[in-house]
Amino acid sequence: MIGRLVHRYRWAVPYVLMAPGLLWLVAFFVVPMVPMILFSISEGTVNTGIVQPPDVWAIGNYAEVVVKFQDNVRNSHVFGALATTLCFAIGYPLAYAIAFRGGRYKNLLLFLVIAPFFTSFLIRTISWKVILGNDGPFLAVVRDALHLVPANFSVMGTPLAVVSGITYQLLPFMVLPLYVSLEKVGPSP
Repeated sequence: MIGRLVHRYRWAVPYVLMAPGLLWLVAFFVVPMVPMILFSISEGTVNTGIVQPPDVWAIGNYAEVVVKFQDNVRNSHVFGALATTLCFAIGYPLAYAIAFRGGRYKNLLLFLVIAPFFTSFLIRTISWKVILGNDGPFLAVVRDALHLVPANFSVMGTPLAVVSGITYQLLPFMVLPLYVSLEKVGPSP
């Protein structure tokens, strides 16, 4: 009896197995996002009162934000493109080397790629503040030892610091999929 039921509803097994994960995503991603979306297409201020849909559908808020903060939108796209390009330029040779030249050190190299994930994202970001800070090791070498930049030079808050931080944080997300793809393809003869 149970065997027949299992065989009859075999198509439902993947959905039953996905159910806990889907419920988690709906509860903690979709549901909290609904009020945020409704608030983003609302109209008014804290002082005058906020009118939300269905009374008002202020879709023009998105266009207004893009026009009002066009420098920020442009910087986001430019910094994202630069970080993606750097991640690919660093990540592809690294993934290639691990896949085809790693040899017996392949597991160690893969561990070194994923090792930063064992530390909190926030701690890794704060570490960049220490490294690139005015008293940090980067400026100690570039400014004090090599005298390549003026004495009052600061890296913090510059595009260099932002792109460096984004590249560092996202590099493993570029290396690991590239490694898996290269591993499946195999070396060319």
